[in-house]
Amino acid sequence: MDRLQRRIDVSEDAKHGDTEIRHLRSSINDLISLQTLPVIWDGRESGSIVSTLLDVLVSMLRLDFAYVRLSHSINGSPVEFLQLAQRRAPQPQVLEIGRALDRWLTNESVDTPLVVTNPAGGGEVRIAPFRLGLTDEIGMVVAGSKRADFPTPTETLLLRMAGNQALVALQEARRLHEQKRAAGELERRVADRTAQLTAANEALRQSEKKYRTLFESIDEGFCTVEVLFDENTHPIDYRFLEVNPSFEKQTGIQDARGRRMREIAPHHEEHWFEIYGRIALTGEPVRFENQAAQLHRWYDVYAFRVGEPGERKVAILFKDITEHKQSEEALRKAQAELAHVSRVTTMGELAASIAHEVNQPLTAVVNNANASLSLLPKDVPKLEEVREALAEIIDDANRASDVIARVRQLAKRAPVEKSLLDLRDVVQEVLALARHESAARHVTIRTDLSRHLPSVCGDRVQLQQVLLNLVMNGMDAMNLVEEAKRVLIIGACCEVQAGVTRTLVSVQDSGTGVKPGQMDRLFEAFYTTKPQGMGMGLAISRSIIEAHGGRLWAEPNQGPGATFLFSLPVAGDAASCAPLPMG
Repeated sequence: MDRLQRRIDVSEDAKHGDTEIRHLRSSINDLISLQTLPVIWDGRESGSIVSTLLDVLVSMLRLDFAYVRLSHSINGSPVEFLQLAQRRAPQPQVLEIGRALDRWLTNESVDTPLVVTNPAGGGEVRIAPFRLGLTDEIGMVVAGSKRADFPTPTETLLLRMAGNQALVALQEARRLHEQKRAAGELERRVADRTAQLTAANEALRQSEKKYRTLFESIDEGFCTVEVLFDENTHPIDYRFLEVNPSFEKQTGIQDARGRRMREIAPHHEEHWFEIYGRIALTGEPVRFENQAAQLHRWYDVYAFRVGEPGERKVAILFKDITEHKQSEEALRKAQAELAHVSRVTTMGELAASIAHEVNQPLTAVVNNANASLSLLPKDVPKLEEVREALAEIIDDANRASDVIARVRQLAKRAPVEKSLLDLRDVVQEVLALARHESAARHVTIRTDLSRHLPSVCGDRVQLQQVLLNLVMNGMDAMNLVEEAKRVLIIGACCEVQAGVTRTLVSVQDSGTGVKPGQMDRLFEAFYTTKPQGMGMGLAISRSIIEAHGGRLWAEPNQGPGATFLFSLPVAGDAASCAPLPMG
């Protein structure tokens, strides 16, 4: 009997041993299967990795369901995945499963395994949650089974191993996604040059050939630099490692590779070094616009760190936007000039109103002076000087009244009052008006007037206005010249061009002169070389001369100073001096 019992025990031990061997072989096969998962996941996105993981777990461990929640997906919000052992109708929604499991996933003190209401069907189920990462920074994995012994120690080991393998693969997928995002930004800037590389964006970093094609073909400047720091981690310079063919065109810098920026541009602004130093240390990309004054350019720049953090390398994609900035500045100036025009228009209306008001007391001055002349007895001696003074008062008041009348006519676009004029008289009248100012400025005014000067047809007050403006400008130009050298020469002569006789008037100063680049702009409205100037005098003077059928221009002198000239057609007779409308 004892011998028979021993034979039965040996037989059962053999069967149990065979079961253990099969179980061990199955576990070894499962471990090998899990070890091959990284090869399958290589280069895959997070969704593909998780889907494969769930399929393997449900099949390998005979689970009723497997659930994964990724804490931070590619677009920034959590994403949930679910795999069921059997299809059910209706199909459970993954969000409902997530809400049902949420209380156990967020409670770190709950022991595992847990027995909970089956969120994917009826009855109860045992679940085993595992974190992806030390603090579930990647997400959570939940395995669920109705088996009473779930999870066994071997299943727990397999679950942990699968979770670790998935953690590494998901981290790598996230890193690859970040690389794609950086490459996508670069492609956006050069889309017209890199359309052929879009499909191969995932392999951009590994493909030197494709990178070189992009690097050399874009119109934008591109370079990589090594940022140099002092002992206090303060950026002090950067060295060019690589530059693309457009780099020289965009910067004007030749043979930059291997050279330092301080060597190329010693006075390069500090903010460039600070921005690239911050990118090299933090790894945060920056998009900005800035000026490189020593290069005389503005740039639109996108810069980002490349390589390992310790290498402190920064890639810089940039475009010269100097013309765009100049256009913005020109627009700003045009808007300012438009506002100036508005103010000048208002001033013109105000001047017309003031001229109307001032004309009345001037009339009273003339009347009172004439009355005083008539009251002076003719036979009383020593009153000749009084009579001369009163006569000068009358002449000056009449002249002022004429000026005011012309201002009002200009404001009203009145016709030009033309008459036969001797320009020598106009010059003498202007000399009388400028006598006090020339004495105060210690300016010597000389004249060179031809004796045989034909008459012209013009408005006396307007031509006085033009000549006086040229005289005052000439005196202004000599403010910084030694007093002994402040000489202004007014000339008038007759010239014949292409068979047409014209009268030529010139005002020559010995001042600082006019720069070549300013000569063409002197007669533009609102352009001035004076700190307090309005930029209207020469523009108005040219309009007046052109309304008289003449021309006004400027020429540099052989020596110091400049000469302003205007020519007018010679008049025929008084009948030809018909009024012309002001433009």
